[in-house]
Amino acid sequence: MHDFTVLLLSDAYRSSVAATLDLLEAAERIAPSINVSAPRWRVVCATKTGIGAHSGATQYEYLTNEPNTDDNSVWIVPGLGLSSADDIPRRMAQDDAVLAIAAIRRHGQKQRVYSPIEPPPPPGY
Repeated sequence: MHDFTVLLLSDAYRSSVAATLDLLEAAERIAPSINVSAPRWRVVCATKTGIGAHSGATQYEYLTNEPNTDDNSVWIVPGLGLSSADDIPRRMAQDDAVLAIAAIRRHGQKQRVYSPIEPPPPPGY
């Protein structure tokens, strides 16, 4: 079970990926000193030709089309590799982004999100 899933697109900025992993590793190191559970995460590449081997992550897996019903993690997509907002439509149409978007949708469909001002209904509601 993971708390976070770091989803890497093929041309994500390596500095953004490194910063994300550094934050998670720092949280893991300080967790025992503040008596909280250390965060657990996984690194997932959108495609096999992606950034994975060059991301600084020592272990990573590849995105699949299979829904993972046990995954309740928060998904993070660092550094889209864009230099302007005008590039967003083109980037989101690329193969790895299309796969990532589909996976995020599948993941989100099984989650029920509540706003902080609107608490979830009581059990059995």
